[in-house]
Amino acid sequence: MSRHPSLSRRRLRRLKMRLIVSIASALGVLFMVGVSLMVGLGSSESDVRQPAQIAGKSMVLKAKHGLGLTHTHKLKGPLQVAIKHLDRDRAITSGSPFTLEAIVVSSEYLENVRLKWVLPEGVRLESGSNEVVLNSLNRDEPQKISVQLVSDSEENQQVHIQASAQLRGMSFGESAQFNTTDQQLIDLQKEELLERSQKEMAKDSGNQQKIFH
Repeated sequence: MSRHPSLSRRRLRRLKMRLIVSIASALGVLFMVGVSLMVGLGSSESDVRQPAQIAGKSMVLKAKHGLGLTHTHKLKGPLQVAIKHLDRDRAITSGSPFTLEAIVVSSEYLENVRLKWVLPEGVRLESGSNEVVLNSLNRDEPQKISVQLVSDSEENQQVHIQASAQLRGMSFGESAQFNTTDQQLIDLQKEELLERSQKEMAKDSGNQQKIFH
């Protein structure tokens, strides 16, 4: 009779050990499943973000290599344009017509060169065309177009001419500005500045020759 209690205690111990091992194994499996799910979610999230990251890098590379240059910088084309007042000796007054001439020249042969006058409020077209298309523009051969305008104000008004064209699939343009009342003063200041700079350059050149001699 004394053996039965000891046997029952051993069985209970074995059952407890098995139960503990089973619980530990189950917890281990659950832990591994949780880790696997977290890793899977992390990888899928990185996969989702990857195209955006790649796109961002490609945009940065494009910016570094200047692929988006047409949107951020003005392309310098072969066109040059200027405005000349044909009645320069006569001041522009309100209600009196005046004639402006646009001179356009190109360093390349161009076709379909578009010239457009941009008039501010208070300046109206008296005669001529507001927009002209030149079928062709030969290299270094200036072409001229003129319009007659009337200003309804004694205040300074800014008139613009825009020139645009295409060359080898690339669009470009240039513009010039004319001031109805301030242009003479501006031109005079430009001439004085040019004359002054030429004198300074000649003076510097003379000083350098003296040093070398």
